[in-house]
Amino acid sequence: MADKRLTIEEAWEAGASIPFTRDYEKHTLFSKKTYKQGKKAIITRPHRGLLDQITHVDVRLNDGERVREVPVDFFSV
Repeated sequence: MADKRLTIEEAWEAGASIPFTRDYEKHTLFSKKTYKQGKKAIITRPHRGLLDQITHVDVRLNDGERVREVPVDFFSV
């Protein structure tokens, strides 16, 4: 039986931990922070676009840090 891949919405509903597929840089007014590929996070809130598709998510990292509005293409589910 082949592995079934979850959608972002299924991962959010299940509370699954999902990894970053590439480095993500979060820029703020005076700094930037890099989240490395492979770091795992749990989706806390999805953001939907005009066509009711999930485009960004808020996540909580395993160390408790929260990151807002990360584009879904930075995750593998």
